[in-house]
Amino acid sequence: MIDIVVTAIIQMILMSLPFLLVGLLISTGIGFFQAVTQVQDATVSFVPKLILLLILLVIGMPWFLQMMSEYSRDLFQNIVISSEST
Repeated sequence: MIDIVVTAIIQMILMSLPFLLVGLLISTGIGFFQAVTQVQDATVSFVPKLILLLILLVIGMPWFLQMMSEYSRDLFQNIVISSEST
């Protein structure tokens, strides 16, 4: 039972890490740009993050789907194995 929870947490971290890293890099770059140019418009920070994270989602979708399908398959196999042993 604990293995299932640990695996789920690891999968969640692995799937969210690319978005967090890209968001961090984008925010840092935009913050630097805003500090240099003194442009403090909210859309300057929001729109590039939205566009680049959507691009990351489209590019990474096959990897995300593969990870989720492998996790789901392993989860169902563990359910079958644990129900057969009881």
